[in-house]
Amino acid sequence: HRYSKHCLCQCRSGQWFQTSLLHAMRQVTVLLENLTGLEFELVRVFSEAGQPKIALVNEPMVLERSLKTTWVSKNEQTGCSVALEFRSRKPVASAQSSGYDGELPVPALQETVPGKTLTFAAKLPAPSKLQASVTSWFSQNIVGASASQSGPCFVAELVDVPEASPAPRDLCQFLTQAAELGTHGCSSQCDWLAVRKETEALEVRLRLLPDVIRSVPKIQEADVPSEPPSQDEDELRRLKGFKDITQALSQQARTLCASSEKDPFDLQRVCGLPEKVKVELVLAFLAALLEQRNTALARWSEASGKVSSDDSSPEKIGNMSNADKLQSAADKHVQATFAVLVHLIGFGDDNREAKIASFAATHLQQAASTSPAQLDINELTCAVRASLDYTPDTQHGSMWSAECWWHVGGEDIAASLVKQTYLIERALARSPSEAAEKLSTGALWCPTICCMTYAAPDDHRLGLLYQEASEQKALAQFGISNKDELQMLRVTSSPRTSQAQQTAEEPPRLPPAWLLARELHSMFLSAGGGAFDARSRHAMLEVFQHFGVPISLIVCWESQIGGALFEALEASTILEAQRASRKSSNRGKVALAAAGGGLLLAVTGGLAAPVVAPALAGAAAAVGCTAASAGAAIGLAQAGILVGGAITGVGAGLGALLTSLGTAGAVAVFGATGAGMTGWKMSRRWGDLKEFNFEPLEKGKTVKQETVDVHDPDARQALDAAMNNDGILQEDLAVPVGTGGIKALRKGTELVGRQTVPVSSGSGMLARYLVKHETDHVQRSVHLALFVSGWIHDRSDFSKPWADAAKTFFPCSGHLALQWETKELLDMSAVFGQMVAQEVASSTASFWFKSTALSGVAATGVAGSLAAMTVAWPVWIVSSMANLDNAWLVCVERARLAGKCLAQALVDRKTVGRRPVTLIGHSMGARLLVYCLCELYDLGEFNVVDDVVLLGTPVTTGAKKWQKVRAVASGRVINGYLGNDWVLAFLYRYLEWGLSVAGLSEVNIPGIENVNLNGLGIANHQDYPRHVSNILAKMRIGEHLSANTEAF
Repeated sequence: HRYSKHCLCQCRSGQWFQTSLLHAMRQVTVLLENLTGLEFELVRVFSEAGQPKIALVNEPMVLERSLKTTWVSKNEQTGCSVALEFRSRKPVASAQSSGYDGELPVPALQETVPGKTLTFAAKLPAPSKLQASVTSWFSQNIVGASASQSGPCFVAELVDVPEASPAPRDLCQFLTQAAELGTHGCSSQCDWLAVRKETEALEVRLRLLPDVIRSVPKIQEADVPSEPPSQDEDELRRLKGFKDITQALSQQARTLCASSEKDPFDLQRVCGLPEKVKVELVLAFLAALLEQRNTALARWSEASGKVSSDDSSPEKIGNMSNADKLQSAADKHVQATFAVLVHLIGFGDDNREAKIASFAATHLQQAASTSPAQLDINELTCAVRASLDYTPDTQHGSMWSAECWWHVGGEDIAASLVKQTYLIERALARSPSEAAEKLSTGALWCPTICCMTYAAPDDHRLGLLYQEASEQKALAQFGISNKDELQMLRVTSSPRTSQAQQTAEEPPRLPPAWLLARELHSMFLSAGGGAFDARSRHAMLEVFQHFGVPISLIVCWESQIGGALFEALEASTILEAQRASRKSSNRGKVALAAAGGGLLLAVTGGLAAPVVAPALAGAAAAVGCTAASAGAAIGLAQAGILVGGAITGVGAGLGALLTSLGTAGAVAVFGATGAGMTGWKMSRRWGDLKEFNFEPLEKGKTVKQETVDVHDPDARQALDAAMNNDGILQEDLAVPVGTGGIKALRKGTELVGRQTVPVSSGSGMLARYLVKHETDHVQRSVHLALFVSGWIHDRSDFSKPWADAAKTFFPCSGHLALQWETKELLDMSAVFGQMVAQEVASSTASFWFKSTALSGVAATGVAGSLAAMTVAWPVWIVSSMANLDNAWLVCVERARLAGKCLAQALVDRKTVGRRPVTLIGHSMGARLLVYCLCELYDLGEFNVVDDVVLLGTPVTTGAKKWQKVRAVASGRVINGYLGNDWVLAFLYRYLEWGLSVAGLSEVNIPGIENVNLNGLGIANHQDYPRHVSNILAKMRIGEHLSANTEAF
């Protein structure tokens, strides 16, 4: 025989002989899964050949929920045969034993009780006779070898212990009963599956089944459904109403934003406040920061009790415990953010500012005392509002009263009426009485005599609130004359043309407190530097809610201001490159000469309109010396650059803001390169991770068109030369414009038309260029929403399922999809698709629904995990779906790598900047996000992530991991679970041995919101993407509740 001849030849050197012996070693591995609820302890072992791979030291081998035991052959030329006996026992906190001596492994049995005895035996035969003939002198030492047995053998049984003390079982005889192992097998309360069955290795998964499963009567087809319950039509109608309300609020915010243009940006609203009011203003922000900090620490402390029950030794990083690490990071964030706010608002004296900034440290010290002094954010914001001399609009001669409230109906009924009247967000007023009180005192504002409010904090019905003695005017607003017609409007949901719409009244001016909030937000965004992040943004929104400002309006302002800020960053980059380039030296001289005392940049195709101020002095005076000095003190570069004296959609005066504060704020928010997440690339290798990139959810870009008037002949010549024959600009270019400033044009700008027109002053001619350019909304967005899919059928599934929901619930955010490991995800879904074709999946689903319905756990809050723990899957199902094992585990590992990579991308200040990010993921994508959040925690990055939404998450509900997830997120953390998700139940149950899964049940950690997704018509795990919009509606995403308020 060729093999034996080669072996004998090599034996003369001795080296190959040693390798051959090592290759002949045998190994038996048994993975035990205990579903009985009992605890077992190893009491006896019989081994014909083999010893444990890891010896027991100072404690016996105990089986609680799961256990892995591995035995290797003692003699390389023998087989590996072992029999073990376990006995149920009372749980003991600690165990003492004599250990395992390698020959007689009989650990001391502790408090064994009458109950169950588990016995199993495994046998790998000795090498074949052909192999044994090579080293025949070993054949005499082979123990238990049986020529008749050609394959691995296994047997197991779990039996009751008789009350009478029986004679100990003969384990040697039990070992001889082990039959040759096929794919799977079963016996009394045991079933097992051969995971690996080779000549040198045997790996078996053994499952111990509880009595309750065996005692379940035979399932009758007519008894229980074979499919999950149908969708709840009433629930779906309510969710559609919420989506309509959300879209109406977004449109209302855009209308209010347009109204605010009548009041130009004026930082004197902030810098000109009396010092007492400034102090009250910064203390209100400090109160919000402290409340956020205290809430985070309280959640951590409460969750630590759950963690300690799982792990008695507290985790440490360096010399600092996790609790200390979180508190230290929270304290530093409060102090740093507050110091920047004090400096931005300005108190005219460095010593004065330092003294006020020290308030943060004082209150942090008081927070550790038994009776800390609390800052009342409501009192402080009321005082600021009162100082602005704002009084409620009483032109209609009436006050507001909760008695003047008409019930309209649920959100699905009221949605059509919202388009005809002003809706007060639930976060601002949660009942008619609260709304009436705030409207009467000026804490809230309504542009008309009638508005819509919610009925109660936990009630989604709405009604119409109107001023006293104004009932008929309120009805006339809807084009009706009595309440009966209002009832008809509710039924038909067909809005009529109201009298107010017919008269087309001029939009009213916004309250001073709202304009103050706008200027504050623009200052913090533009000049906050590193202080602007997800956590400080939440604190700022909290203050603005107390000012009565709709958060949807603030988010709209934020998007537009951020767009203008990005234009400034991009324009400054163009000018700097043109100045440094020898090729453009002459053009640069032309552009810089036209700027005069300062540069006012305008970029085509953007949010900002093109203007350049010939002198900086006037703009600086408009801003105020305090703001200008604040910008310089923070270290802002390029103080001469500003965008737009009259910015379309934002309002006049923002150019002066950017003139005084420069573009360093844009660098901090968008990153030094401005490339954003779409421009982020992996800078190093991440293990086996091959694909990882960000793509916009919407592939198309917005096209902007504008006019550029160029008077200077040299500038016209330079611009014409830079255009190719197709009228496309071949390079970035800055040219002087007719108004005396500079316009920065980006590469790719397209010439639509050109004409020569006389100058209005009569002095010569100018060239008028009509140009257009594409803009990337994602790059310009301050807030980002990142969607991560984890179960796909083609590449479009990374983005397509999320697109509609993103537009509805994140209208002012940049929408991104993470594309990662497409091949591996497709492989996993393809394996499952084959099972569907073979009807294995449908049979498995039917078994799951029937078993959970029969066990009576399907309607409970922990239905999924409890059912997954108790349902005994038939061995034929386990065997049929075993192909998923490898595909699933590969995706798990890639998700871990991608999660760590995502964390590094989010903290990349140079490329990505400091934009708050909301994370939404499904299936393996949700697991990726959990890995990412844990990595952010380890990096100490607590201020990057806004909200987190996890759907069908294949992650255990262990407290330690979720405690970190909650600590990292600044906003809400929502676990969306589906109790009847049989795919996740099977995958996580058999491929990872998890007992409690977040995607199947609640996560009981403080601050984690759990939303049961039953009733939405979600059939199974891979059906989530079809229902994303309804899922987010059920979670009430976009309602902008306070970050410190639990919504569910």
